[in-house]
Amino acid sequence: MQIANKLGLKGIAEIYVREAGGEWKLIRRVPNILTDDFLSKIMDTQTPSAYGYFAVGDGSGTPSGSDTALFNETFRKAVSSTIKETQSDFYYKWECYITTTEYTGNISEFGLFDAASAGNMMNHIAFASFYKSNTMEVRIDYYLYLTRL
Repeated sequence: MQIANKLGLKGIAEIYVREAGGEWKLIRRVPNILTDDFLSKIMDTQTPSAYGYFAVGDGSGTPSGSDTALFNETFRKAVSSTIKETQSDFYYKWECYITTTEYTGNISEFGLFDAASAGNMMNHIAFASFYKSNTMEVRIDYYLYLTRL
C-alpha cells in the first residue's frame, strides 16, 4: 500500500430517500467543513514529544515512505523543544539545535525518531549538503500541519 505525502481530512454527507419499503436513492452528496473543535480533538490524540529525538546525516538519495533510517546518520540527540499549536493553525513544531561543539561535518538529511538510538523514524528529508564547522550552530525547525483539503 502506498501512502501519499499529502494527507488530509474531508467530510462528506450522502443523503438518501425512499418510499416506505422501497429502494434507497441517493439525492445529495455534500462536502462539509470540519470544525476547529474537531481538529483540536485530533491534535489532542497525539503528542509531539512521542518523537523526541532528531538525527542528521550526510547520505544521499530519494526519501521514501518505507524508509526506517537515514541514508547515513552521523549525529543524533534529543529535540530541544516541542510546540503544539491549536489556536489559529493546527500544527506541531519540533525545534532541534546542534551546538558548535556537538558535531562537525556535512549535513544533507534530517529525521525525527522516537528513541535515542534506532527506533521508529517519523520523517525523512534530504537536501543539498552544507558543511557545519566547529564555529557554527544549526537550528532545524520542523513543522507538521493538520490542514483542511
